[in-house]
Amino acid sequence: MFLFLKCLLLGLLLFSLGGLRAQSARIDTLLKSAFRASSGRLLPYVLLHLQAAKAPNTDKPLPLIVFLHGAGERGVDGVSHTRVGLPMLLRTIGNLGENCLILAPQCPENHRWADTDWKLKEHILADTAYWTLQAAQELLTYIEGTQAIDKKRIYLTGLSMGGFGVWDWLMRDTQRFAAALPICGGGDYRQGQRLAHIPIYAAHGLKDKLVLPRRTTDMTAALRRAGSKKVRELLLPNAGHLCWDAVYAREETIRWLLAQQQK
Repeated sequence: MFLFLKCLLLGLLLFSLGGLRAQSARIDTLLKSAFRASSGRLLPYVLLHLQAAKAPNTDKPLPLIVFLHGAGERGVDGVSHTRVGLPMLLRTIGNLGENCLILAPQCPENHRWADTDWKLKEHILADTAYWTLQAAQELLTYIEGTQAIDKKRIYLTGLSMGGFGVWDWLMRDTQRFAAALPICGGGDYRQGQRLAHIPIYAAHGLKDKLVLPRRTTDMTAALRRAGSKKVRELLLPNAGHLCWDAVYAREETIRWLLAQQQK
């Protein structure tokens, strides 16, 4: 039964990737499980090993990308959160000839990565991370201890609800990531000084009616005021909220992300 479910998941994921295996990369390893956090709660996740067609298969530690999905993909099936945004990201990574691991936790229904209203013009960072983000932090620590990961090349990206999660996680874990790519999210701009040393490429569609574009521009402006020389901004003039595929399809943006390394 386990083998059947694993094969079914692999088939569904490859279908959602739109033929990625045949084009630029293949998935060498696919793990699906639920991580039990110290709180006792379970957080579903998928771990992918992307082998690019252009890249040699080596035993060297691989870069790791942590992907936080949006609100529409919440659940506990371990599959639906891989169908939006992630396929385009993986396709672009494959086209660039990069091998990497991708960790994609899944937020359960009626919960969030960051406990805030996404429609607000601003919010204040909560004293403690929401339980899902705490669990994701613990999950990443677990994965770091069990997989051959290049610790200097761990990246964080997310879209919409996941974009808020990216900003929240960065503010609480300021030394963990080599770079981040939050898309149509927002954070507490008052905490910009915490992030001034982190390379961040923040993206937003200027026609977004769900999450105000100022949630991104307020953050990038705060980082610049804090002295950051590592912040970039991608504002898409003709895009609304569903801009993530346009962002993840940009080889320039993903190449920049994967080029960042911690010292």
